[in-house]
Amino acid sequence: MGRRFRLLAAIAGVGVLALAGSGPFSALLQQQVEAASNLRDISPERRQQALSSFGRVSSTEPSITRTVAKQNVQPLTAEDYLALLATLEPPEREHARGQADISTTQAGPATLALSRFFPHRGSRESQFWIETTFADVPNIALLRNAFAQIEIERVQRVDGVNIHAHDSRFETEHFETLALNPTGASGLHTAIRSVRVAGTAKRDDIAYVTGRLSLKLPIETKAISLDKESIGVRQLSASGASVQLVALGGSEVAFRTTGRPEAYVTVFGYDSAGQRLASAGESVSANGAIADRKALFHGKLEWIEVVFAGGYLNKSFPFVLKGPGARRRQSIGPQPKPAAGPLIVELRAPQAASALPS
Repeated sequence: MGRRFRLLAAIAGVGVLALAGSGPFSALLQQQVEAASNLRDISPERRQQALSSFGRVSSTEPSITRTVAKQNVQPLTAEDYLALLATLEPPEREHARGQADISTTQAGPATLALSRFFPHRGSRESQFWIETTFADVPNIALLRNAFAQIEIERVQRVDGVNIHAHDSRFETEHFETLALNPTGASGLHTAIRSVRVAGTAKRDDIAYVTGRLSLKLPIETKAISLDKESIGVRQLSASGASVQLVALGGSEVAFRTTGRPEAYVTVFGYDSAGQRLASAGESVSANGAIADRKALFHGKLEWIEVVFAGGYLNKSFPFVLKGPGARRRQSIGPQPKPAAGPLIVELRAPQAASALPS
């Protein structure tokens, strides 16, 4: 999965004006980055000045504190993940009332369900859903928006014709990537992959859906804790990347990371009681190996954790879902020649773990 810089959408009801690329927050960030870059340690007077200014900048500080469940960062190796995936049972799928799946299958630590079909209305494409439920995979919450992809190879009719709209603007890498949501059950996450097909296709035309579920698993992860006393102090991770806290006040934090962009995984914020605060948005401005990052949280920050990874294990699982067309029988008229089964095409060779050099 390609690495790209993006501004994550703020949680509903909370803007990220203070995280924009201009304004007093940006000016403060620039001043503090310059100070942190030029000095090994910031003087106590300079640190106090930064904090007093930083705390008054934001007009978007959430009035209601929202916390999320804390999940420990587990420094697993590639071998640890492979051993775990070999034994991890995919979860049972919970259905909404009145909803029945067309079919389900298993792919690694996930259960995939071919569920709803939406005929085209004013467009050239119809769509259907593949609903995915993930087992409790360690570190799954670290890469909630980059943990998994579903790539579609074929949406096959009973006569073998591929009706997958692979050239659709909704079939790019961005739409292949799953956005995970916790279910409330212990460690389980769900996601929906919307698949586009030719607009003339009907629900009963779908005989088989073949594709691949690909996972990106961070290995040798480490969390570095930073509070206000850490401002200006550069701390090195095990992977060779580093982090330097620039400013922390109210619900906002600014920090700089150096090293391979892939080494940075995420940032967590905590309040004075040690509760993990819900994220309200994160942005990045990068120039090569240097990235200036800003994050906003739902509540008053006391300290943060910046998580780095030593590398990633990329693991793929092919799957086949059977559609209603595989069981359809026409009583009158010419009968299409039935396909012997789904045509499986290798999407790409499975990728091994890739370590990040120091």
